[in-house]
Amino acid sequence: MTSLDKIDREILALIQRDGRISNATLAERIGLSETPCATHDLAISNQFEREVQGVPRILACHNISGSADYLLEIVSSDLADYGLFVRDVLRSLPGVTSVESMLSLRDVKGRGALPIL
Repeated sequence: MTSLDKIDREILALIQRDGRISNATLAERIGLSETPCATHDLAISNQFEREVQGVPRILACHNISGSADYLLEIVSSDLADYGLFVRDVLRSLPGVTSVESMLSLRDVKGRGALPIL
């Protein structure tokens, strides 16, 4: 059995006092970003993955390990267009509590064929 650290105990105490507390409020009271405070819900993850399939501007979606759950590859005409896409589309997808962006400045090595070993 894994032992709980101080932050885990604080999260559980707050949730027990108010089971309807929002992730943002919980994160604020604990002093963390929203991502570590989010609990994973299979139904929300499945709904997110279904909805991503219907967004043509999302070229790829990868379920990843680490501080984020998903890595999306998105096409955009410019930075302003991307900003609107994040505001109007990404943040409205189920389960999205935060967005961290990384922009490709140039293509150093494009995708090629898989190596034959």
